[in-house]
Amino acid sequence: MIAKPFLPGEQSFPDGRSRAQGVIKRVMAMSETEVMSALAAAVEEFGDRHLDLREVFERHFGFVASRIETPDGLSLERGLLIGAYFTQEYSIEAVSLSNPSVVPAPDQFGLKTGEQRFIMSLRAIGEGHISSIEFRSGIIDSDGSITFDHPGRYPATGIRRAPTYENQAFTSRLSDVEALNEIARLVLDQLPARFTLEQLKAAIAELDDQGIDRWSSVETTRRIHWLASSNYALTFSGESQISDRVIVPAGPTESHGM
Repeated sequence: MIAKPFLPGEQSFPDGRSRAQGVIKRVMAMSETEVMSALAAAVEEFGDRHLDLREVFERHFGFVASRIETPDGLSLERGLLIGAYFTQEYSIEAVSLSNPSVVPAPDQFGLKTGEQRFIMSLRAIGEGHISSIEFRSGIIDSDGSITFDHPGRYPATGIRRAPTYENQAFTSRLSDVEALNEIARLVLDQLPARFTLEQLKAAIAELDDQGIDRWSSVETTRRIHWLASSNYALTFSGESQISDRVIVPAGPTESHGM
């Protein structure tokens, strides 16, 4: 079970508010006593199922903080409660755990003669038949017997961040999806051999200064943004074991699973 962000669809109410804004408005209308009580109830009910649930609520509050005029003026508890309302539990193995693939582990230190440590990747099919990638580790001995390391109680999903892109590889991938045209080349020619997402956004913004009509470039820049957001890096805590780590769908190409 993991705790993931829950961002409802942007259907609007008759007064123009989105569903997310409606939720925030209701929490903002609560008294501090009600906030404290509701937050305590959420932590009591779900806290033992997740590692540092309050930190999860705080991180998820950050996804919607821009919708609040003065987010810094909120009490810590109100911010956490808003984060709780935008959090959902998700069972990553609700359907099955399948498709094992085994490779030798990089670390083979401290083994007996004939033993080998391995890392196994698996397809975890969860709610809605959305697939994530899990891992297990263990040892195969000289007789072929397999011993698995026990996974921890709390799956670790890691922190997602934008990677550093290779210009040559990015150009090749744009060509693969038939999006490498003159406008795309104008963007990529401004960038070094390795570039960041911020540098990519700045190069796209330069199109206006070069006199490129926005209507003629919008589809190309949309495809560039799509490709950039489809690639990301994950950072896991050094304290987490490989058997605790899970990669859940995050990029636009992973909306139906991995």
